Amino acid sequence: MRSLFLTNTIKPLSKMVAIALSLGWLTAGSVEAASFTFSKIVDTNTPMPGGGGNFTFLNIPVIDNGIVAFAGQGSNQQGIYTNAGGMLQTVVDTNTPVPFSDVNFLSLGLGLSIDQGNIVFGGLGNKLNPLGGTDVYGIYTVIGGVLERVIDQSTILPGDNSNFKVFGGGLSIKDKNVAFYGGSSSENVALFTNAGGTLQRVVDSSTPLPEVTSNFDSLSNADVVFASSTSLDGTILNWRSGIYTYTGGVIKKIVDPATIMLGGRTDLNFSVREPLVDGDDIAFSVVSYSNQPSTAIYTIVDGKVSLVADTNTPVPGGIGNFFNLAGLNVGSFNFGGLSLDQGNVAFVGGDVVGFTEIPGPICPPRQFCPGPIRVPEIRNGIYTTLGGSLTRVIAEGEQLDGKVIAPFLGVSSQILSGNSLVFSVRFTDGSSGIYQADLVPDSPKSVPEPASVLGLLPAVGALLLRRRKEGKKAVVKSESDCNF
Repeated sequence: MRSLFLTNTIKPLSKMVAIALSLGWLTAGSVEAASFTFSKIVDTNTPMPGGGGNFTFLNIPVIDNGIVAFAGQGSNQQGIYTNAGGMLQTVVDTNTPVPFSDVNFLSLGLGLSIDQGNIVFGGLGNKLNPLGGTDVYGIYTVIGGVLERVIDQSTILPGDNSNFKVFGGGLSIKDKNVAFYGGSSSENVALFTNAGGTLQRVVDSSTPLPEVTSNFDSLSNADVVFASSTSLDGTILNWRSGIYTYTGGVIKKIVDPATIMLGGRTDLNFSVREPLVDGDDIAFSVVSYSNQPSTAIYTIVDGKVSLVADTNTPVPGGIGNFFNLAGLNVGSFNFGGLSLDQGNVAFVGGDVVGFTEIPGPICPPRQFCPGPIRVPEIRNGIYTTLGGSLTRVIAEGEQLDGKVIAPFLGVSSQILSGNSLVFSVRFTDGSSGIYQADLVPDSPKSVPEPASVLGLLPAVGALLLRRRKEGKKAVVKSESDCNF
C-alpha cells in the first residue's frame, strides 16, 4: 500500500521538486534516510539439509556476528539450522537423540537464542505419555558443537522442590550462561539462570524487590538483567515497574522508568517489557495505562537516556505517527521485536493506513443501538536507528524478491547484529522466507524534507505556470517574426 501511495503522490511532483532543488529552494540533509540491500537466507523453495524435501514452515530467526539461526520444518522433518556465509547447516533435528533420554527430538520451536555461535533452545522428545503431552521436555544448549541439557522434566527446581514442567519464555544466552522463565506450573513461574554452573532462582512473585534505585552499575558484569511489574492493589490501574540486575545473588534496581518516562509522577501507571542488554547499553519499551495509553522505546547508551520512538513520533516514510494498539487492547504493544546492538536498535512499529467499518448490531425499534465501529488498518514495518537516524527498513505491502509482503513480519529480540538485520516474511502468494537486510556503506544519504517540498508546491507551481506562459509568448513572437 505504501508503494502505491508514494507512486501516486511523488511522481507527479518530481519535476517540481527537481526545479526547486535546482533553484536552491530546498535544503538537503533535513531528513536522513539509510538504505539497505536485501538477501535471501532461506525460503519455502529451499531444500532442507539432510533431506526431507523443501522447507514448509520457517520460524522467526536470530542473528549474532553474521550467523543466522532459525527453526524450520518440512513435510516430515524439522530442526534448528544456521546460515553462515551462505552455508546452511543443521544444528539439531528430529534425528538427534535428546540428552539423558532414549528418544529423539519431536519439536524444536520452543524458543531460540544465539551468542558467539553458541545456541540455546527449548525442545520436546517424542516419548508421549498416556495422559497426553510428552515425558521429555527441556532446555538445551549447543556450545562448541556439543549438545547439552540445561534443564528438563527430571530437574528439581531450586526454591520449589518441584519438577520443571512449564517453560515461560524469555530464553537467552550470554557467555555460555542461560536465563529463562519456567516453573512447576503456570501459576508458579520464576526467572532462572545457570550462571556460575548452578541453576539459581532469580525472582518470582514472592521476591521482595528494592524500591530505591542504585547507581547504574556495569551491566556487562550482571548475571541477569530483568524487568518486573507489580500491582499495588492487584488491578491494572496501579502498576509499578523497574529494571533490575541480579549479580551473585544480589538484586539491584538500576532503572526507574517513572523517572525517565513520567518525570517522577506516580499518577500514571505503566509496565516495562524485558530489557535488551548489550555490554553496558540497555534498551526497553514501556506501556502506559493512563487515560491515553501509549508505548515508548528508550535506550541508555554511555549513560545517556534517549527516547527512540513513541506514539508522538512521525513514522519514517509512513503516514502520521506511530499507532498504539494499547488504545484498543492494553495487553498489546505496537512496538514489538525490540533488538539492541552496539547502541543501535531495531523494532516493529505500525502506522494507520485506513479504517475498516464494522456494521453495528440490528436493534429493536425505539431502543438505543450503537453505530458502526471503525477499526484502524495497521501497516507494520521494521524500523532501525542504523545509519544515525530512525529509518524504515521494510514494511508490509512492499515488494521483496519480486513478491508482495503480506501482513506479519516475524522478528525476535535478536533481529539486529552489527549493520545487519534478519526477519521472516509471508508473501501474498502463500510462500514465506527469511531475509537479511544490510546497511549500505556510506548510508544514510540526505533527502529533501517532505514537509518542505509540500510547502513549496504553490511557489513551484506558479513558476511552472509563468514559464509556460512565457514560452507560449516566445513562440508567438517567433512566428510573427517569420511572417515579416
